[in-house]
Amino acid sequence: MPTITANFAAGPAAMPKAVLKTIHQQLGRDIENGVSMLELGHRTAEFYKVRDEAKKNILDLYGLRASEFSVLFLQGGARLQFGALPANLRHLPKPAYIVSGHWSKIAYQEAQAVSSAEKVWDGEADQFSKLPTQVSVTGNPSYLYLTSNETIHGVQFPKERLATLGENLVIDASSDFLSYGFDWSKCAMLFACAQKNAGIAGVTIAIMRNSFIDQMDAKGLPLYLDYKIHREHDSLYNTTPVFPVYVTKVVTDWMLERFGSLAKVEAFNKKKAETLYTLIDQSGGFYKAHAEKNARSHMNVVFTLPKDLETKFAQEAKQKGFLNIEGHRFLGGFRLSIYNAIEQNQVDAFAEFMASFQRSQGS
Repeated sequence: MPTITANFAAGPAAMPKAVLKTIHQQLGRDIENGVSMLELGHRTAEFYKVRDEAKKNILDLYGLRASEFSVLFLQGGARLQFGALPANLRHLPKPAYIVSGHWSKIAYQEAQAVSSAEKVWDGEADQFSKLPTQVSVTGNPSYLYLTSNETIHGVQFPKERLATLGENLVIDASSDFLSYGFDWSKCAMLFACAQKNAGIAGVTIAIMRNSFIDQMDAKGLPLYLDYKIHREHDSLYNTTPVFPVYVTKVVTDWMLERFGSLAKVEAFNKKKAETLYTLIDQSGGFYKAHAEKNARSHMNVVFTLPKDLETKFAQEAKQKGFLNIEGHRFLGGFRLSIYNAIEQNQVDAFAEFMASFQRSQGS
């Protein structure tokens, strides 16, 4: 097995090396009385400190006030939120959904099962390769739902577009969480499973405007689906996923120390993405990006090359230590997930491999 040059997995994804080092060191020491971080109880002063620091880091990075927004550490992944959110608001006017890829399509289907959700835009006819130029929303929906970055199709809403889409935005930001800052004035809720940019699998982070939670009515639902209960118990209604929350705390510590702001994180990610898209666009059609230029993701670069060369490309990439580059089974091709933990030199190395591979085919 070659030395790993880069792990481009879509999630669970690569972790920052500094974060892995910190975790390794922590696991080798006792917190108190022979108890390690893996054994730490969720109702201990030590864990409360971890939880509160993770919450503060997230709010600080996004520039939010704790008096206006709650940070909840939940379970069930993004999928649980797909159904829990519309169920909590089913007494209000129907929500509106933008379907821009696989995950927003599933979220819309889940919402239909528990509410009278309305689809206001659908990009499936174009294989989810573009974003809406405008969205026509009728009435006064309880919220407007979108997935900011579709991992499978490599489609991402530019942050400037988010502020133009109306009031009460609900954003599934699972794959571009903490990768850029944006205007929160119209955002009611943003949630993300942690295993792409914010930690390891096992915890889902929901940032919710308190006034949005106040509108909810979970009567008749299983108690775990009630966001008000989770806010009231400060994410301790059930056994909190202690270790994943700890890892999120370490990741956000690293982000604050290394970057200091999401503006710098955004610039870092933009440069990596531009390195790859520039090579793709200058390849004369040998490589083709799936998403249209104005909809391209800075997190998941999805592309194809001549189909008869796919196996050879994948084999040679693996020999050079580039792992998990295959596209999703629904779309095929290739996908590089270049989350915050992926360094510029790793992207440069893959771009050099792509250019070399194209030359070797006489193209």
